[in-house]
Amino acid sequence: MVYGCDFGYGMMDYYPFGGSMMLFWIIFWVIVIYVIYKLLSQNTNWFNGSSLEVLKKRYAKGEITKKQFDQMKKDLK
Repeated sequence: MVYGCDFGYGMMDYYPFGGSMMLFWIIFWVIVIYVIYKLLSQNTNWFNGSSLEVLKKRYAKGEITKKQFDQMKKDLK
C-alpha cells in the first residue's frame, strides 16, 4: 500500500451525488451572475426620481438652504 496516493479511487467515489454537484455549482453561479447583471442593467436612476424631485427632498429634509436650493434649481434648468 502506498500512502498519499489515491490509486483505485475516481472522482465519483469522493462525492455522494457524483457529477451532479459540479452541475449544481455551475447552475448556481450562472444564476448569481444573471441576478447581478439584471440588477445593474435596470434603470440606473438609483434615487427614484428626477433631479428636481431629489433637490426638493433634500430641501425638505433641511440638507440644503433656500439659497442653495434656488441656485441648484436654476442650474438644472
